[in-house]
Amino acid sequence: MRSLLRLSDDSVQTFPGTIRISGNESELNGTLLIRAGVSNFASAVVAATQFLFNENIQDGDQISVVGESTTVTNDEGGSVSVIVMISATEN
Repeated sequence: MRSLLRLSDDSVQTFPGTIRISGNESELNGTLLIRAGVSNFASAVVAATQFLFNENIQDGDQISVVGESTTVTNDEGGSVSVIVMISATEN
């Protein structure tokens, strides 16, 4: 599995879009968000949503996420496209 702890400096980008939050999962333009620095997939998903709530970002908000778009292995062994989020701000 690709490490969720380190991001390559040259692959970090800003992703603008609409956030969708459902339960403990957050998606930006249909791509699942996970939190950088959290090595367990399920915990990284929850940590991303908690981070958004801590920033007062709500479902449907227009935001910008700084992070890396990549594919990781989820807890069931499947491949998932994600944005590994470093930070997020409301636009």
